[in-house]
Amino acid sequence: MASFEKIFSRFLSLVNDYNLAQLPEADVYEMELEWLYAASSDPRVRQKFTYFDIDDMMREVSFTLRNSVDELADEEFVVRLLTTGMAIAWLQPQVDSILFTSPFIGGKEEKKILDNHAQTIARLEAMKTEQRKLLRDYGYYYNSYVNGGS
Repeated sequence: MASFEKIFSRFLSLVNDYNLAQLPEADVYEMELEWLYAASSDPRVRQKFTYFDIDDMMREVSFTLRNSVDELADEEFVVRLLTTGMAIAWLQPQVDSILFTSPFIGGKEEKKILDNHAQTIARLEAMKTEQRKLLRDYGYYYNSYVNGGS
């Protein structure tokens, strides 16, 4: 089990968005919850669990991993997995906006816009790669073969 507070705190440490700090707390909470649902809906993420539930009332995520290590390791893995997914869900619309808007400007201006945002685009790809590696490595080290068929 992982609390929203822990998940959202770790998420905020991954992103640098000063606009979030200026929003009312209730709005930020709703956005974080939306990003949490987006992160948990990825089929590659969901297949790691035998049970997964986001409880809005209790403000916690309950889960059972297919191949559990121990309570602390499981929680840390899930928090890292979800926060990385949330950061991807937060950054994806920004990158899409850059990529879909710049062709309408055209010419040198388009190239300059893309140059200025190359780091943001690269960061999104790096986060997606990190998430895939996290899922891959967990499956490699903790699987039914390694765990003796349990």
